[in-house]
Amino acid sequence: MTVARAKVIGAALQRLIRPNGAPPPPRSSGHIDVIALRDRLWTVLLGVHAAMERAAGALWGSQLRQHVPPLRSRHVPRTKKPRAPVAPTG
Repeated sequence: MTVARAKVIGAALQRLIRPNGAPPPPRSSGHIDVIALRDRLWTVLLGVHAAMERAAGALWGSQLRQHVPPLRSRHVPRTKKPRAPVAPTG
């Protein structure tokens, strides 16, 4: 499928889902409350993380990044795949 064809199909699907001029779906007050709570929690998390980084900086100094990951980072341990033994040549 080419990019141009995908663009045409995507635009057609969007018109089927929400025709031009259709009002956006109403948001319930519960939905807005959940968004506000998420934003407040994120703000608190940023403050706590900043305090934790300052404490870690006092402990480890320039080695801070070896002990404390940046916010929104993810550590995925990598496992080494065993290699098949290679037959000797010669």
